[in-house]
Amino acid sequence: MKRICIRIYQFFMKVASIFLLSKKQLVYKGEKELSHLCFDLSKRYKKVFLLIGPNIKKRGYELKIKDTLEKFHLNVFVYVSSSSEPSVEMVKEGYLSFKENDCDCIFAIGGGSILDLAKAIKAISANKSKPFFGLLKVKRNKVALVASPTTAGTGSEATLVSVIKD
Repeated sequence: MKRICIRIYQFFMKVASIFLLSKKQLVYKGEKELSHLCFDLSKRYKKVFLLIGPNIKKRGYELKIKDTLEKFHLNVFVYVSSSSEPSVEMVKEGYLSFKENDCDCIFAIGGGSILDLAKAIKAISANKSKPFFGLLKVKRNKVALVASPTTAGTGSEATLVSVIKD
């Protein structure tokens, strides 16, 4: 019985997803696209919250990305996630850093967990103190989110959903 209820729920969610409005996504791909992306960001935003995982920092990509963003006169605040699975505490901590630095754009580079963390921080920035668990809870969010996946197959960059452990 439980399985049938889950399948019915999934069916209705699939149908409902057709009617969910989402902004058109821009896709940048290729060797020189980081510069094009940074140029486009510089036309709309001033302060970028660069959210990365520990492996990106360890490999030294953080500096290249930060330097490229700064070439386009964007102020960059780097936030390194400490864990592979985002928790509610990590979301709160990330949001506080985002808010303290008065950022207007989130640039997340990493695997699905980093991208989920970025989406959750974006959700809190729209809702402030309201609960953000559930469907259709985030409204009128003006914070931009740039998601750059570093792993194949997560699909996290293309969904509205964020998985956070409690």
